[in-house]
Amino acid sequence: MTDSDLRWLCQQPSVARVKVTRIDVDAPDTACEGSPTGDGCRTVAAEVIVLESLPLLGAAKGLPLKPFLSTGPNRVRLRMASRAYADLKEPPFALVGVEGLLAMRELPEDRYGKAAPLRSGVILPGSVAAPDLDTACRPIRHWSGQQHPALPEQLPGEHLARTENAQQLARRLAGMAGPMPPEPASLEQRFGARLMAGATPTPEESNYRALARLDASWVRLWRRAWQQPGGRPRVNLMAFLTDPYPESRQAPWWDDDPSDRIHKVPVCVRPSMVLKELGEEWPRSKRGPPYHSAFVHRYPDYRVSINFLPHGNPPLRPGGSPNTSDDCIDGMSVFFEPI
Repeated sequence: MTDSDLRWLCQQPSVARVKVTRIDVDAPDTACEGSPTGDGCRTVAAEVIVLESLPLLGAAKGLPLKPFLSTGPNRVRLRMASRAYADLKEPPFALVGVEGLLAMRELPEDRYGKAAPLRSGVILPGSVAAPDLDTACRPIRHWSGQQHPALPEQLPGEHLARTENAQQLARRLAGMAGPMPPEPASLEQRFGARLMAGATPTPEESNYRALARLDASWVRLWRRAWQQPGGRPRVNLMAFLTDPYPESRQAPWWDDDPSDRIHKVPVCVRPSMVLKELGEEWPRSKRGPPYHSAFVHRYPDYRVSINFLPHGNPPLRPGGSPNTSDDCIDGMSVFFEPI
């Protein structure tokens, strides 16, 4: 496998080392629309066994080695495609029994006993010189699953968010809750950090993660959107305040880790500080304690709700309600539900 082949593979959303066990051609009995001869409807399909897989950034865990509740290896069936993800016309039968690397833009859907559409995959025969796929892809794919992947890029220059105090950070957090969900580029400008896509964004779904390295408190961001039948997307935003990324952390920067719940609260942001910075359209009477339930406002296009995560997620006191006091928070979420 050439260096250019490996670079291309490692840059794809899903990468796995596989063994090809079968290749066949699915052809319709009759001609289909747009192809009088039927050749244009032929599908070259392959079945592979997953030997090793790399996770996707901030999204799925990649192709599992075993299917759910099974002791056997994971066998994945896919449509064979070129590097441009165009369907192959001629079946490469010589690949049967060969190990190689598989690239996919979308993971196969969970079947749950139902037929699932075949996803396109690119199989390049050969092996990597490194001990494993993670090591081989690490210089190219810095999120490929190692414990301490490279941190995401910050916006160049002196960004205001990096030197602001706790109240100003609370204002930036409150600014995520408005009439419309903020776009990825808007979040980048708000916190001064690049967002990274967990998989190739589609009109139906997108998933972004970021880590803003601020002086007061680092902020892990998560933005996920799903397209709704009514035309407007549903969007979930989450922001977690953390210490600077520690070497002892047991998970990559985009995943939750137990150490996140015991950080030293480098800056104390309280629910009241965030609620104070909301727009004037949010009724003042609805901004006070208790802080354990959602704060909700209806805009013309969206129902927007804000929830706070108290520091350390303390256990409920006997006879008490969770987070009724204005304690420091570890994070907050903003959910946008289309109306």
